[in-house]
Amino acid sequence: MKTPLFLALVFAGASALHAQTPPKTFGDGTLPAVLRQFDVDGNGVLDEEERQAAKAARDAKLSDRLSRWDTNGDGVISEAEKAAAKAAILARILEARKARFAALAGEDGLLSLEEFSTLPPLATRTAEQIATMFGFLDTDKDTFVSLDEFLARLPRHTGPGI
Repeated sequence: MKTPLFLALVFAGASALHAQTPPKTFGDGTLPAVLRQFDVDGNGVLDEEERQAAKAARDAKLSDRLSRWDTNGDGVISEAEKAAAKAAILARILEARKARFAALAGEDGLLSLEEFSTLPPLATRTAEQIATMFGFLDTDKDTFVSLDEFLARLPRHTGPGI
């Protein structure tokens, strides 16, 4: 007789505890800015309808992004369209690298060890480490790195996903 009563109390306690568990939230308990626009009732939690609206907006945005590569509009990215997309992405990466190099190298178009040393990722490196990295880039050993040398030593980004 004690067992059924004990089980009933355990289940009742578990149900009460579950009812008091707050809904899942992010970080500090507030919705991220990107999701706040879907919280139409302003209660700080997305209900099912609000989640569906957020999902639909995300799917539409993804569809818009993919549609620029679906050049024939058939809703499928073909191998040729993937190749064209990859080429366009690689061209953007190359242009960004050239612009970054030009900003570092200055008017002479050559990167010196001093200019190279100013890169933020090198702030925690020793002078010896920086000189070694610079030497790796300076393949003709003229104490400057040209754009061609700079680009030749960077990853080509030809792996899967690009």
